[in-house]
Amino acid sequence: MIVNRLLGILLGQAPEGREAESMQRSWGATAIFYLLSVFATILLPVPELGITHEVVSRQEFETEGGWIDAPQLPIASGFLYFTAVAWSELYDHSWFKDRPTNSPTSASG
Repeated sequence: MIVNRLLGILLGQAPEGREAESMQRSWGATAIFYLLSVFATILLPVPELGITHEVVSRQEFETEGGWIDAPQLPIASGFLYFTAVAWSELYDHSWFKDRPTNSPTSASG
């Protein structure tokens, strides 16, 4: 995914103007959605989604962790993330505010 985001830059065709602004909004939005989806699944109760404790124990994982002990969390997180990204890209991340331009202001004295 990282190579996909950087492909234009790596090939020497860095975007300019509106395309660069759109790419920056996309990067910012996807980072926000990732963090929100992970924290939402950590803080909110998520049903088992049909993944019983028996199914988890049959996997014979040798490590421990929140996503290994509760595999419904990464599934729910991925669903939230990709749904939010798709919705946002559908509207070209228009909810993401443009940065104000730095224009020189006249100081009155």
